[in-house]
Amino acid sequence: MTIQLKKVDDVFKEYLSKEEIAEAEGEAEKELETLRLLQEDVSKFASKVMAENNLGFRSFAKENELSLSMASKILKGSGNLTLETIAHIAFCNGKKAHIIFTD
Repeated sequence: MTIQLKKVDDVFKEYLSKEEIAEAEGEAEKELETLRLLQEDVSKFASKVMAENNLGFRSFAKENELSLSMASKILKGSGNLTLETIAHIAFCNGKKAHIIFTD
């Protein structure tokens, strides 16, 4: 027995109109941009902490109890951060994390 897998795009085309697909793609792009902005905010905070405390990369990771891999992702702004990780970084640096929703 062979299982045929379909591509998501092909399934969408079967069940959704072009307009619905375009709307979904637009919404996904907006959500992705929001995630990028949050990642950028955390990255800037981490860079500021490093500069203010004269910390190198490894020292930053150690003082924030982060793996080198996670610290690297945070500084690059590419980490898929949980709220727990954001709160942990804030706590380790004597801060409170607060997310503000804007237009």
